[in-house]
Amino acid sequence: MTDNPMCLLAVQVLDGIGAATFGVISILVVSDLTRNTGRFNFVLGTVLAAVGVGASVSNILSGEISSKAGYNLAFFFLATIAAVAILIFWWFMPETLPKVKLEQQ
Repeated sequence: MTDNPMCLLAVQVLDGIGAATFGVISILVVSDLTRNTGRFNFVLGTVLAAVGVGASVSNILSGEISSKAGYNLAFFFLATIAAVAILIFWWFMPETLPKVKLEQQ
């Protein structure tokens, strides 16, 4: 949406911060959900595989949309999917930290 180098740099920095935050949070959630089960590596591998598939599919879909309808529609499409995902997590994802740890804090 822009060719301003400073704006592009800011977007890239924010993207890196978001990716790092997601990486740390996903590991913490998997750790909380699999505590004392011995399945941490399996679940984390499954989550990261799903993220990889999602990244691949989003590139394919946004590439097709942008080639047929333009960059703005492709961005809006991906932003809509992200907004729906945020709403799903907001409503359906419970707190994963055990209550015992919450009470100790």
